Amino acid sequence: MNHPQTLAVEMAKNFPELKNIKVIAESACAAFTFIWCLGIECSDIEAIRIVSDALDAKVIESDCTVTWYEFGKWLTGRDIDVVHVPIKDILDIRERTPVFYKYKGKPHCVGVEKGKVKFNSVEKSEILERGLPVEKRVIKIMGIKK
Repeated sequence: MNHPQTLAVEMAKNFPELKNIKVIAESACAAFTFIWCLGIECSDIEAIRIVSDALDAKVIESDCTVTWYEFGKWLTGRDIDVVHVPIKDILDIRERTPVFYKYKGKPHCVGVEKGKVKFNSVEKSEILERGLPVEKRVIKIMGIKK
């Protein structure tokens, strides 16, 4: 998976009749990042399909807000615990972690690993470039030891 949200933007322009594509193009950064954090290897188009299916299954809200427990259980079949943790930087983040940046009040979620942004669902993000990290999600999959 490279930049599935960027692909979704193009698809929304060219195929607006596709179910769920507009909301995915506008708002699916956290869903794509969660997929990446769980280590699910897939193409951009497969990631878009996963998010669309999750919307249809109502394990992601209709505006693409991730319901972490429900979406995680749907993806993995296991119970998920997610803790929201305020942060000021990403330097101490070692494992794949969703991190929310904010700029001018707007959020964008990216994947961080080993103190660096390693996954961004869009090719270019002003929020990431100009904003600051404000919160991370600590994900624990029940029954799996790290």
